[in-house]
Amino acid sequence: MKSGKNNRPRLTGEYVRDFYNNTLGGMDMPYSDFRWFSSSFSIAEYNQTKKAVLSTLGNKDFNSVLEIGGGDGAWTELLIERSGHITELDISEEMIARAKERFGGRGNINFVCTDFLENNLSSNKYDLIYAARCFEYFPDKGKAVSEIHRLLKSGGEVLIVTKNPHYITLKKGEKKTLHRGQISSQDLKYLLVSVGFVIKDIKPAILGKKFDIMPARILFNALHAISLSRAGFLVPGVMEKYFSESYLVLAQRP
Repeated sequence: MKSGKNNRPRLTGEYVRDFYNNTLGGMDMPYSDFRWFSSSFSIAEYNQTKKAVLSTLGNKDFNSVLEIGGGDGAWTELLIERSGHITELDISEEMIARAKERFGGRGNINFVCTDFLENNLSSNKYDLIYAARCFEYFPDKGKAVSEIHRLLKSGGEVLIVTKNPHYITLKKGEKKTLHRGQISSQDLKYLLVSVGFVIKDIKPAILGKKFDIMPARILFNALHAISLSRAGFLVPGVMEKYFSESYLVLAQRP
């Protein structure tokens, strides 16, 4: 079913599930390898995001973790050794099947295949909810934030990594377009605060442009490292707003 501008498919859980099921059905390699390790650009994006996540989490361990949109486990790897137990939730049956192949032998993980907006998970259960590169797929972001709040224990944290709608693309002649599911850091901050969260951190997950020029890549990697450090205030806000492909938000339920 098609609707909206340019006759694009409407963003629904069913559309997202079918898209990934169909994509993975014809893919003979791990999706995480295809998305994050198939080029020097994607590897650089992965490494920056990994550094941002790990610097935000610090040395903390967690008893109970919910990973939303865990896919086939690219980002699960960052948590599995520091978590007492992880519940990995994804809407795609194909993604869950591949995640089970990857982590099924681990005793501290279980898998739930469902639409997060329609989940039946128990309230006040998790110390950390982790949503890396899936929040842009929720058609109702207000409901997603409310569900996250419901599921977290008091004192629990949510870490969201999502695309930045202000990011300027680089391809010659390409106009900046707004992904229908993207949300700005200020709007996401507003949603989180409106249901009772306290914002603890906002920082770029991926900072830089896909220039195939080594000096530019070195520069953006250096700026990204500075943005993650105590000297992050030295990186101009306009740089983070328009040159961050994605950003990270950490919030706590009091």
